[in-house]
Amino acid sequence: MTKSDVRKLFTFFIIFLLFQYALVGVIGVYKSEPWPAFVFPGFKSIYVYEDGYEFSSTIFELYEEDKDEAISLKPHVFLPEVPISQLSGFLRTSFYSEEKEISFSNETKDWLMAQAAKFTDGPVTDVQVVWQQNFYSKSDRDTKVDSTIEYKRFSLVSGYIEGE
Repeated sequence: MTKSDVRKLFTFFIIFLLFQYALVGVIGVYKSEPWPAFVFPGFKSIYVYEDGYEFSSTIFELYEEDKDEAISLKPHVFLPEVPISQLSGFLRTSFYSEEKEISFSNETKDWLMAQAAKFTDGPVTDVQVVWQQNFYSKSDRDTKVDSTIEYKRFSLVSGYIEGE
């Protein structure tokens, strides 16, 4: 390949890339941006072993005034305004570290308590965020919950309770 051929090839690809970006811009104006041709792979959040699976989850436990048992809600039910695609990131940035949870303003705590009241019959005395590690065992026919380990808990009323 000669030096002239390399320049022509380089020029062709520059013009091709400019045309491609212009096409995406025009399509974006009339419809929506097309999905990229290449998407980087995500990192695995479910660990698979020979005899089972392991993954982390978060739940909200709501405690009512005259009841012994808590109401457990999944995050997408307790916080329906947060898009599911952004929920895990929102939970990690807002409810995972002790510093973030302690720094909640009174307005934020009041809003969370009011949100909890929507799911209970009586007054809510506490909302706790529970981080768990779930273990599932698998057999030939199905997958069953083997065990669940709670590794972090935060109370909106009393603050950080236990964990790492």
